[in-house]
Amino acid sequence: MSEDGLLRRILPHLPGGTGTLIGPGDDAAWLALPSGRALICVDVMVAGVHFKPEWCSGADVGWRVAMANLADIAAMGGHGTALVVAVTAPPDTDPAWFEELAVGLSEACGPLDVGVVGGDLSSGPVLSVAATALGEVTGAGAVTRGGAKSGDVVALAGATGYSAAGLACLSAELPGHSADRVATPGSSCASASHQTSSCASASESQTEESRVQRQLAGLAEANEGLDEGRSPEEQNPAIQPGPTDMDAATPLRGAQHDKGSGHPADRAAISQNDDGASLRHDDGANPRHDGEVSPQTAAMQQAVQAYRRPAPPLAAGPAAAQAGATAMIDVSDGLLLDAGRIAAASGVDLVLDPAAPALAGPADSLADLAKRLGVNPLDWVLTGGEDHALLATFPGGAVLPAGWSGIGHCMAGPGRVRLLGNHQPASAGWDHFA
Repeated sequence: MSEDGLLRRILPHLPGGTGTLIGPGDDAAWLALPSGRALICVDVMVAGVHFKPEWCSGADVGWRVAMANLADIAAMGGHGTALVVAVTAPPDTDPAWFEELAVGLSEACGPLDVGVVGGDLSSGPVLSVAATALGEVTGAGAVTRGGAKSGDVVALAGATGYSAAGLACLSAELPGHSADRVATPGSSCASASHQTSSCASASESQTEESRVQRQLAGLAEANEGLDEGRSPEEQNPAIQPGPTDMDAATPLRGAQHDKGSGHPADRAAISQNDDGASLRHDDGANPRHDGEVSPQTAAMQQAVQAYRRPAPPLAAGPAAAQAGATAMIDVSDGLLLDAGRIAAASGVDLVLDPAAPALAGPADSLADLAKRLGVNPLDWVLTGGEDHALLATFPGGAVLPAGWSGIGHCMAGPGRVRLLGNHQPASAGWDHFA
């Protein structure tokens, strides 16, 4: 099929957005920016690095690349206005895959009034999708990573660990995980690309093989290393032990607000089941015969859905900015790694408490899956990426906005992360080039 033929299949699916003056079809899009200033970010997904054909559809890839970008905009305190997308694909790529990609972009962007206003198509040896997002900030201005101060509260919006758990389930091929991608509700093209061109992300920044090795083998080796007496600093210089005058029972400033935000029930997008079965929890360990599933299977399906269709708390970013957040970041590479980026940019230490409800809740919810895979669930919560939760700091004593939960505080230091308690993960998160 020709490039023009592909465009005729793709363009009808793309949302316009109310700020779009000229959309796809010309050499450039023309957008109305009421503020006169734009936020710009970009994310790329490459086959064999970020997604794997047998795990999810082209629509999922479209959703994922859109949400990765829009979470970055939200982390600056803004809201997305438009997306442009560039696709490189081998010439024999099924045309249905391109159409499904467009459907996923529409499903992600349309309800948010974010226009997909243009892009580029090119042939190449490897399939890749790169998206650039534009956004705006209203109010005082953009929130950066560098404004945290000693005494600030560290807070989280959204949940971490579920996407990493979903990846681990898919990688381990657990029964009931529905590795063969089925149609996602709202996708008109899922069945078309299901057979030959469905795709799945294998992590924000890693191949499936390296991810599986770390999650299913490396963590066990790291735990053995701790038992052998190696200090947490030796195993992971990015993570420092907590101060000697503090412990995991230390009350958190701001931790009382929105204690349930880390629970899967608070994540609307992962309440959808892949095969349409009810996700009502029961006490049975085996699949039921009345169309329902066991709690173990439901948890697995929720995790896989979080992996395929992350649900960033996009509205929490502007809300944090309006509430006076001093620093903020999208958690895409792991909570500890991204917390370290705030710490380094701000020149303060971030002290995090794994016992905080927003962290302990997801860990408890994922405990059965983690036990089945031989993983500590805190490793998923503390180091797993691609849930695209938001991490921010607020002035001490501030009332946290809705959706935010305290998980620690800032203190004077050289710009490191200090983790309370005895568990020290082997890695802070994922780094493409480490």
